[in-house]
Amino acid sequence: MGKKVTGGIFAGLLGAGIYAAYQRLDESNKKHLKQEIKNRADDLKDRAVDYAFYAEDAINDAREILSEQMKQSSQRAKTTMDSFKNAQSFDDSDNFDSDDPIDIVVDPEAVFDEDDDFEATATVLIYPDGTVTAF
Repeated sequence: MGKKVTGGIFAGLLGAGIYAAYQRLDESNKKHLKQEIKNRADDLKDRAVDYAFYAEDAINDAREILSEQMKQSSQRAKTTMDSFKNAQSFDDSDNFDSDDPIDIVVDPEAVFDEDDDFEATATVLIYPDGTVTAF
């Protein structure tokens, strides 16, 4: 608490000294001092307004950038979903009837050259239920 009292006394004495010095000035110097203080206060107000406008511009720019990024991300997500949907639409499982067997036929003569040494075996047909038919 001692520091607060000492600080208060110092501030009071400083203010009293400034007031006494002001009162000792002649009228032209008082007028000049008032004008100087008014000019500095106006400059300070102008700077504060300028910085407020700078801050507002920066916020608006950040909003525009964020909005553009969100639009681009949304468009990328939509494009990805559309390509995924298109890939799913080409799936033949839509036309698949579970009662029909899936025919997988491999002709060894079409796969291997005549120069290869192999013996032809029977053709095998495998059904989805697991049954096998050999020809």
